[in-house]
Amino acid sequence: MQPYCLCDRCGAENRAAAKFCSKCSNPLQNSSLTPTGSSVALSQMLNQRYRLMSKIGEGGFGTVYQATDSTLNNALRAIKEMSVQSLDPQEIQQAKIAFQQEVGLLAALHHPHLPRVYDHFEQGGRSYLVMDFIEGQTLEDYLAKAPGEKLPLQEVLEIGIQLCKVLDYLHTRQPPIIFRDLKPANVMRAPDGHLYLIDFGIARLFKPGKKKDTIALGSPGYAAPEQHGRGQTTERADIYSLGATLHQLLSGRDPSEKPFQFPPLDLTQYALAGPAVAELIEQMLEINEQKRPPNVQAIKQDLQKLTNSALQLNVQVVNQTGNQLMPSESLTVKLPSIASNSSPSSQMPPNGGTSTTYKSESTATRPDRYEILAYIDEARALIKSGKYQQALDSCEQALQRDPRNALAYSNISVALIELGKYQQALDACERSIWLDPSHALSYVNQANILIKLGKYQQALNACEQAIWLDSFYAPAYVSKANALIELGRYQQALDACEWGIHRGPFYAPAYVSQANILIKLKRYQQALNACEQAIRLDSSDSLAYVNKARALIELKRYQQAFDACEQALQRDSQNVLAHNTASVALIELGRYQQALDACEQALRLDPHSSASRSNKEFLLKKSLKNLP
Repeated sequence: MQPYCLCDRCGAENRAAAKFCSKCSNPLQNSSLTPTGSSVALSQMLNQRYRLMSKIGEGGFGTVYQATDSTLNNALRAIKEMSVQSLDPQEIQQAKIAFQQEVGLLAALHHPHLPRVYDHFEQGGRSYLVMDFIEGQTLEDYLAKAPGEKLPLQEVLEIGIQLCKVLDYLHTRQPPIIFRDLKPANVMRAPDGHLYLIDFGIARLFKPGKKKDTIALGSPGYAAPEQHGRGQTTERADIYSLGATLHQLLSGRDPSEKPFQFPPLDLTQYALAGPAVAELIEQMLEINEQKRPPNVQAIKQDLQKLTNSALQLNVQVVNQTGNQLMPSESLTVKLPSIASNSSPSSQMPPNGGTSTTYKSESTATRPDRYEILAYIDEARALIKSGKYQQALDSCEQALQRDPRNALAYSNISVALIELGKYQQALDACERSIWLDPSHALSYVNQANILIKLGKYQQALNACEQAIWLDSFYAPAYVSKANALIELGRYQQALDACEWGIHRGPFYAPAYVSQANILIKLKRYQQALNACEQAIRLDSSDSLAYVNKARALIELKRYQQAFDACEQALQRDSQNVLAHNTASVALIELGRYQQALDACEQALRLDPHSSASRSNKEFLLKKSLKNLP
């Protein structure tokens, strides 16, 4: 009997000396040769039109190059090359059939989630296919860089909807096209998140009435059971592969490790839609294809409903009595007295000040949009410079011109947070959300206020809503981490921080929060590294220096810790935590009088600080001279 080897991609039998699978073009492990042998030289001009720039991929029967199109202003193109020089006659025939099939399929397809085919030709014994050059990375590579090698639910839903759109397009061709190899490695992701389905090497046309596929094709773990010889592959085979892909994106588990075994997804942290998504994916992964959803159109509708229903549910804002505000009702928010002659040192009136009421319909003349934006920009600048009362004045000017301006209320909430007026800040924040429920920043503001009020679970829900609205908004992940810290869920908090850093690698507060968590997890050197990164990104952040000091104290580097506290207080002399941390460092240094002074200053700023009281009691027990 002639020796043979099995393809690890499709399981087909091949000659022992074969370099590529005769069924699916996959390079065989027993071959030490590269898939293409000697490739064409870079910078070479192909077809008197395409200049090769770099090699961007290699596998199967060929290589993929980045090239420029000299006839179209050097537009970038991807050129797929097929070489058959090292193949035997049978393999050459199989390779040509597979390549021509891919050319024929792609040339007839036009969809936003498919690369376009521009040209195909032969030159020097090789065949070439010219397509869109897609700048980005495969979904597999993108996933590998994500924390835990998994993605948040909102992003997975967006990915699922995009893939459903392109699969539905393929399945509704006449005859239907079954992709048969959907997996993260065959999905390209552009920097803006747009997806492209690539590699049509084993796609096939569905033939009604045929009971079984001639050969088994597909990637282990992602391929449906019927792709392994049990029946003909229909649209539901792609549904199975889609389910396997979505399961991996949410769980971080590679399905190729144990094909056909998918542990139940635990998505209970996504209270609004998680369980329903888990149930849908479980149905897509049914071994019996008849139990899977009937088509990807139905799946897409389910995913869209889950997204939309969650958004609609979360954006309903309730007032303090628990009654939902309706559009026809008056919008009333208690604001501080912010007359134009107020100064930054003006005090808030008792019980929150005057009540400013605005009706849903304004009879005022149409405001000047640019004038309103100018006041809002001015408010932002004033908040950044610490002039919170003046920022409120600017917001009041904007609201006089447009009482329904959500951004004005959002800035009011931020200024009131800084002034310590948390309940009024929450009122303004809820008004901002009611007027514009699509603004992720408003939910982050709401979460930050709820954390100040000790309502940590509600804060967590607000963060989840912000992430639903914008899964790339780094501050939402940081606020989520801060809420989880207060709930004592440190590992989840660390995961949220890592997501914030993944989404915003230059967002300093993400590293500050990460350092705080690492200190709680007793990973002090890592915490110190996170603080240093935060300081490099934003040297004005006093909390970064405080966390640095806390880590240094744990590492018994007390003088350096005190120096870091001094740096923090130079940036914010009102930072209670900085005074408290300085007192701890001074105690360890034996400088008790200075430590007591730091405690007294912290208590003047915050009379309710338990840490300050504790440190002071310790120092008083020392019975030092001149202590009161």
